[in-house]
Amino acid sequence: MGLLANGTFLAILAHGVIGGSLVWDKILLRQPATRNLANYVFWLGAISIFGLLLMPFGFHWPSAGMAALGFAAGVIHLAANWFYYAALQCGEASQTLAVMGGFSPIATAIIAAGLLSEPLAGDSLMGFVLLVGGGFVMFISERLNWRLVLPSVLLASALFGLTNVLQKVVFNATGFVTGYVFFTLGTFVGAVAMLLRPAWRQQIFR
Repeated sequence: MGLLANGTFLAILAHGVIGGSLVWDKILLRQPATRNLANYVFWLGAISIFGLLLMPFGFHWPSAGMAALGFAAGVIHLAANWFYYAALQCGEASQTLAVMGGFSPIATAIIAAGLLSEPLAGDSLMGFVLLVGGGFVMFISERLNWRLVLPSVLLASALFGLTNVLQKVVFNATGFVTGYVFFTLGTFVGAVAMLLRPAWRQQIFR
């Protein structure tokens, strides 16, 4: 049980799950039924409503400001997913992850510098340098159609960075369960809003 409180172990576990998820995402994005980007992002956002299942495990009503911030982070996360999966469609899973590994931490650090009191505290600076350095080593070694991929990667990195920082602000103020519930609500509502565009609605229902 002690491992569940170890940040390093949880980070390794999380990245292992993310890696498996990206490979599966790439497989699905090649299938005729799930190749359409609007359709794919909608259903990823729609199933986030299951985050409400966490409510019995420590949810409490936060201030209106924190609720709105958590909700906004969820909407922004959905937009980040759109650009990320657009990049994933254009390249291989390992390539896309490598490029994001260089840009996303930098975007997070820049945004955190303006919103968090300690964006890079203590020994985390060295870890951050190694993380970003490793990401850019992989970045320059990959062969990609940069003109096609880079705009989506930059937009996804900036939006993921903003999402990360807003989540941190909300989690610090409300706790994980409360913040995550409003985050998933934002993602769900953002997905439902995609139905307002007729072309997307037809693709999703079809």
